[in-house]
Amino acid sequence: MTRAVSDVAAGYWHDALYDPVGTLLDGVERRNIKEGEPGEPVKFKAYRGLPRLALAPPALTLAPAGAPHPALSTFLYYSYGVHRHDPEPGGWPYHRMVPSARCFFPTELYVALPSEGGLGDGVHYYDPMHHALVRLRAGDHCAAVADATGADLSGAAAVVVLSSMFWKTAFRYRDYAYRLCSQEAGIVAGNVLLVAEALGWEAHVHFLFRDRSLNRLLGLREPAENAFAVLALYPRGPGRPLRPAPPGAGDAAEALPELHTVHPQPSTYDPAAVPVLTRVSRAGFMAGTGSPVRGTGIAPALPAGIDGSHLVPVPDGVEAGDLAQVLRARDSGPGYLDFLPGEVPAEAVWRIARAVARPYTCDVAAPSGTAVADCYLVVRSVAGIAEGIYRVRPGSPALQAVYVGAVPAVLREISMTDTAMATVNFVKAPLTAFVAVPGGTAVDGLGARGFRILNQVAGMAAQWICVASARSGLTARVHNGYSAKAAEQRLGLAGTGARVLFQIAIGAGRPGSALRLPVAF
Repeated sequence: MTRAVSDVAAGYWHDALYDPVGTLLDGVERRNIKEGEPGEPVKFKAYRGLPRLALAPPALTLAPAGAPHPALSTFLYYSYGVHRHDPEPGGWPYHRMVPSARCFFPTELYVALPSEGGLGDGVHYYDPMHHALVRLRAGDHCAAVADATGADLSGAAAVVVLSSMFWKTAFRYRDYAYRLCSQEAGIVAGNVLLVAEALGWEAHVHFLFRDRSLNRLLGLREPAENAFAVLALYPRGPGRPLRPAPPGAGDAAEALPELHTVHPQPSTYDPAAVPVLTRVSRAGFMAGTGSPVRGTGIAPALPAGIDGSHLVPVPDGVEAGDLAQVLRARDSGPGYLDFLPGEVPAEAVWRIARAVARPYTCDVAAPSGTAVADCYLVVRSVAGIAEGIYRVRPGSPALQAVYVGAVPAVLREISMTDTAMATVNFVKAPLTAFVAVPGGTAVDGLGARGFRILNQVAGMAAQWICVASARSGLTARVHNGYSAKAAEQRLGLAGTGARVLFQIAIGAGRPGSALRLPVAF
């Protein structure tokens, strides 16, 4: 990594976390495209003139299904389908199984199917509006994905590729959109893992791959759209480790003809409008014809003051409800989120702790194989748990006390509740979660790609927190309007190199007045 590329990445880390308003968001209100106006990007990618496969109605419940192909419709729908329509004028009409800033949903989902499958082979785009597959390439191209990742994907029943279509968010948020797009790709990846697990499959996550190879395979138009993550799905069996590509593996995507697809947009990606986004995205590309370098393991930073003297064990048996119903019920609350008075049950904390401590297979992981992201819970009003700040210990989950005492002043300082960005009453939230990653060491180990990887890793944890909250009947709102510096100090992370990437308010939200219509099959 050259010094110039390193400077681009380091600069974006700083500006996105510590001074977004003064840098990346500067001039946003002067943009020439506004929400609801004719130039706003369309909510759904609509390919023209390509073969389409209408998918069967998804199942109403999620249960182990054996091979992925017969359950592909259910998998895709609960991973990233549209489940609610809010027809209120001026609102955000389309809602999916995951949260998204202003419901822009910049993440796109593609799936490569091998030849030995019930649906036939091919590379497809998942069209969530019509719950259908659009065939981009015929033939079995899973080997091309494997070449790009430098991994042995043999035996995979399907391979999902997540991309980000930057302009869907950047038309409003400009250069800051790269952070939002990275976070949201991770949120979708986390949901893919949840749904795959509920269907009885095993998913491996790959963040290290040759970008241009995957972009060529999928026909993505750089710099407007770029691949962000690969998730290989396997029938569940004995633990399957990540395996490198066999010696002599090439780059099958380079031999494929270019795709020239048509999917109209009322406005298109403008590099002049997002120069920083364009540079930092390009800086994170991996290139070359050899296998990408594998991650050697990244350990979360341990906050100051934790000595294990105040340890709250997390009980077993707290999962509840069918995941399909939970995902439909997951909610971010109305435009301004306030909370009903009263305590939330301790089970809500136990479910969150269990969810974020789950191990998963990934090419970027902590030395123990557990997740890189760390979760901190600021407890204000939870039955049976003392008010304070706790870290969720990974592995065998338990709560480690960072601070025990009153937290309203802590929440007020971190959450910047007196600013115009405040759309959540964090001071009244019974529970607030923060997701942190070891930013300093990760930048050294992963280079300019570290920003997008670690925001995706944190996004996976954020989705698990949101879904765990929904299991307890609670609203969970992801919100970036917080002081990262104050969060690091209050969580005991100052000086450790760790960076706080998510803030999530959790509780029984006061209901709004909007009409909400479920999408039924």
